[in-house]
Amino acid sequence: MVIEDVTAELDKCLKRKELSRTRFAELIHISKQAVSNWFSSDEHKIPVDKLLYIVDVLDDERFRFVVADYILDTRLLTENSYGKDPLSQFIRVNKEESERRILNEQVTEILAKTGWSQDEHDFLIKFKKELSEERQAENDFAIALDLALEVV
Repeated sequence: MVIEDVTAELDKCLKRKELSRTRFAELIHISKQAVSNWFSSDEHKIPVDKLLYIVDVLDDERFRFVVADYILDTRLLTENSYGKDPLSQFIRVNKEESERRILNEQVTEILAKTGWSQDEHDFLIKFKKELSEERQAENDFAIALDLALEVV
């Protein structure tokens, strides 16, 4: 993820929030020229502390994840095999939750013990992976729903 991706997503976010760049500059207490520079110049990058402040001010899930991807140099927003529509993503969320629920009872039993075998340790790692996949599914669903609501 590069800063240009963040700037592009910020522009989309402002449109989703129906904010002009001038009003946005007022909200984050900087000049509209500074905001304009972010969008028009490779030399003027948004400082990380300002990005974190913008995330809080705009309170937009998709923008939050794009900024997190940029700052952490990760890929929280990844492609998946499900359709991008809200229904497909909702089905994915339910599938991930169902898989995790099946594991919950076993995890409870393992965590109640004082020492874990290698198999139990491996099982807990599998469970952690399921939690991560469930969170990703929930994030993708929220984004698909946000995008669908923009169209409506």
